[in-house]
Amino acid sequence: MNEERFDRLEKIMEQLVTMVGNNNSSIEELRQDNKEIKQHLDRLETKIDAGFKNTKEANDALLELIEKTYREAEPLPRVEAKLDILAKRLFENEAEISLLKRAK
Repeated sequence: MNEERFDRLEKIMEQLVTMVGNNNSSIEELRQDNKEIKQHLDRLETKIDAGFKNTKEANDALLELIEKTYREAEPLPRVEAKLDILAKRLFENEAEISLLKRAK
C-alpha cells in the first residue's frame, strides 16, 4: 500500500510540475504580449501627439488668416463712406452741369 501511495504522489508531483511549466510558459507569453501592447501604445501615443501638433499648427494658421482678414476688412466701412460722399458730389456736379447746359 505504501508503494501505491508513493506512485500516486509521484504522479501528482509530475502533474504539478507539468502544470507549473505550463503556467510559466503562459506567463512568459503574457509578458511578451504585454510588451508588444506597450510598444504599440507608445507608437499610437506618438502618432496622436503628432496629430495634435499638426492640428494646433493648422488652427494657429487659420486663426492668423482670420485675424489678417479682419485687419484688412477694417477700413472697408470708411472706404464705403468716402464712396458715398463721392457719389453725392458726382450727382451734384452732374446736376450743376445739366443746369449750366440748359442756361446756355
